[in-house]
Amino acid sequence: MRRLAGPVAAATVLVVTVTLASVPATAAPRVEAGAPAVRTASGATAATAAVQLVAEQQRARRAFTPRTGVIHTDPRRADRRKLLNHIMKSISSTRRRQTIRIISWNVASREFVNRLINAHKRGVSVRLLMSLGKAEGNSNFYQLRRALKKNRKGMTLPRKYRSWARACDRSCRGRRGIAHSKLFIFSKVGRAERVVMSSSANATEVAVQYQWNDLFTMVGSKPIYNGFMRAFAESARDRPVRRAYRTFGGHDVTGYVYPARGKFAKGDRVKKELRRITCRGATGQTGVNGRTRIRIAQDAIINDRGIEIAKILRTKWENGCNIRIVYALMGGRVLGILRNTSRGRVPIQQIVNDWDQDGVYDRYLHSKVLAVSGWYRKDRSTRIAWQGSENWSGLATISDEQGFRIRRSGAEGMYARWVDHLFFNPPPPPPESTLRLARARGVDPYALIKEEMGLPPKQIGPKR
Repeated sequence: MRRLAGPVAAATVLVVTVTLASVPATAAPRVEAGAPAVRTASGATAATAAVQLVAEQQRARRAFTPRTGVIHTDPRRADRRKLLNHIMKSISSTRRRQTIRIISWNVASREFVNRLINAHKRGVSVRLLMSLGKAEGNSNFYQLRRALKKNRKGMTLPRKYRSWARACDRSCRGRRGIAHSKLFIFSKVGRAERVVMSSSANATEVAVQYQWNDLFTMVGSKPIYNGFMRAFAESARDRPVRRAYRTFGGHDVTGYVYPARGKFAKGDRVKKELRRITCRGATGQTGVNGRTRIRIAQDAIINDRGIEIAKILRTKWENGCNIRIVYALMGGRVLGILRNTSRGRVPIQQIVNDWDQDGVYDRYLHSKVLAVSGWYRKDRSTRIAWQGSENWSGLATISDEQGFRIRRSGAEGMYARWVDHLFFNPPPPPPESTLRLARARGVDPYALIKEEMGLPPKQIGPKR
């Protein structure tokens, strides 16, 4: 683990759903007037203990309890902070002697950092990993790292509750790539135990103000919680893992982690799942008029891997699948494949916006979602969705990534409706006007999107 020196920050954000739940109060022990003060083992009087218990009950009633489900955000909406707020409320509702484990490509939200520091102060074990490239010069990271090293005043906790913040050079569990995960793991939040949140959003204000993101929360699954906790422990060592690609969980929800390396990483996960789809013959009120429905929201579909995925999608379209794709960045050959088919163009819509009119897209789709309703494998009435941090690029396969496969109709339906909404409601002005401005100014319109992916911008010389 490389040591860092210095100050100052980067940016990238998130957004989430809010579900408030109250905890039933239990009666506080009654203290009779004039009764002698009885000392507890810690030296506090019974009266003091009663006051502390009442205070704890009040905090419990105010505590946020997350539930299993989907959140997605739109930077144009007033509720664009809901994803980040969902995570921050969970941090604030994690009590003493519980644990918070986070891997985020970037951390650049001061409020997020302050919530983690406060959790550490009240006795929560807070551990955070992020990309070294995003940590260097990031004042939020340095503030957090310093604060998590400090002892909690008046508190003696076992070593296992120690807190820290670290950065991974390249991917944490691989030899190359980047630490691109967006994973938030809590031992207990409010009344919810074993809480795992997988998101496309980083812990940044950029994710809130400038990106379309999503998050899936899974509560109460021991195999999923243990699987992601094991992956976090391996990440903390910042050394290559022989069996880096793993899945864990049950039939309804399965978690997975990259890099795509090791015994279980045979073939490309995305290509395998797409090939398991049959386009005609959907039953049980799934699909569209008997055709399997495929909805995709993908930040980037690029390079050789993107081309191979595009070819499979073209074949599915030609075979009759009902497809809609929203995206931020596509390679030229990918676009060519999807635009030239025997059935006409595959329906695609770019979700990008040059908010400050400088020729660079600063608002853009950042989700990575695939939702399928219809014939999948041997089931003609499947409703299934995949989400996470993985772009459809070659870099993703060698990087730290995470996600969920969700076989629940509610999740698939939410994601499909969201894609349809974006498809028919893209942000103005049309991308072509930004491309013209970018060419005139000699800038790469995709520079910020590529930065988020860990890719260099295209070198464009001044217009002559």
